[in-house]
Amino acid sequence: MDTGFAIRPLGDDPFERLMDLRVAMFAEEGMAPDQAQALRADTARWQQQHAQACTHWLAWAQEAAVGCASLAWFPRLPYPGHATGLEAYLLNVYVQPAWRRQGIAGQLVDTALAAARERGVAKVWLHASAAGRALYLRRGFGSADTYLEWWPPATMPR
Repeated sequence: MDTGFAIRPLGDDPFERLMDLRVAMFAEEGMAPDQAQALRADTARWQQQHAQACTHWLAWAQEAAVGCASLAWFPRLPYPGHATGLEAYLLNVYVQPAWRRQGIAGQLVDTALAAARERGVAKVWLHASAAGRALYLRRGFGSADTYLEWWPPATMPR
């Protein structure tokens, strides 16, 4: 069945395509326009230093990148029931507004979860936006009451 779009690993595609989608995602979440340049620079620097720490996928439609998703791999000490300790954080799940409600986000998430299973991760976690929460719940994610965050006072979100 031709869905009109394809999901592919970032591979040899310019990293700029992923950055364009991330800037659009954060802009929708309220990022000020003057922060886009700093985000691009910070992301490019991070990618140069940590390229192997994440796997990225792009959704393509009509030869344009219209969506993305990433998995950040987190090795940790092994624990009972999971000998490798590998976990993953799902982030950057985003689809351009004109391409939403066509199953692209779901296919991006399914692709990322398949990669996580293939690598034998113990768990995948994420921060869900209000718009994306139902998608994740349908795929088996659930709330974890034991999860807490600490933010240094200078960086605490307001």
